[in-house]
Amino acid sequence: MSRRLFGAVAVLTLMGGDASAQGFPPGYVDPMPLLAAAAAEIGEANLRCITYSGSGYSGAVGQTFENAVNVDWPRIGSMANYTRTINWETGTSKETFDRKPGLNPASLKYGLGWQGGTPTQRETRQTHIVNGSFAWHIDGDGTPVASTRALSTDGQTLWVLADAGLASLTDYILTLGVGLSDLAGNALATPAAIAFATLDTSKPPQPSAGQIIATLPDPQGEVQVIASQ
Repeated sequence: MSRRLFGAVAVLTLMGGDASAQGFPPGYVDPMPLLAAAAAEIGEANLRCITYSGSGYSGAVGQTFENAVNVDWPRIGSMANYTRTINWETGTSKETFDRKPGLNPASLKYGLGWQGGTPTQRETRQTHIVNGSFAWHIDGDGTPVASTRALSTDGQTLWVLADAGLASLTDYILTLGVGLSDLAGNALATPAAIAFATLDTSKPPQPSAGQIIATLPDPQGEVQVIASQ
């Protein structure tokens, strides 16, 4: 493989002597033959899906205070466990990474402690998914919940019942995949994600213990009961 690629570089070097005829300044070589040779060597024309991973940092796009050459966006936090998979055949992309929440720059809407709005990130684990013309974001990396599906008798309502009780005051996302179809066999064209939060089902605080006082029977045999809370 290295010999073949070297041969492409050698041919390109020989062509460099006539670079001025191609409109390039002296000392510059047309990069297209080299790029074409490299693309052919790695099979770029047959590329359908790619996955890459690593670690780095996230920059605050548009939040720099100085506009100059080699001035990068402010680095507001590191990104660990970064992985992205792009599939051009299915038109999908999935991006996951770990980033400490609450590191938005002060000039953003949620920068100052996320005041006056809904936080865009609460959890460390972040997932961004694109499928066709639809995209959604998952905050956190919770454990999938086993569920049972049931269709109403008229075929108009789909019930999704969790096999176990959902946690109190917890955010969940119900995702309907493209494998889902109606009674006529029409499959869901694109996945759908529905976010919801459970109510507070914790036991309310109990009042302090009261007192019950019963008197002894009076001459008429009546008993007085007094209760306090």
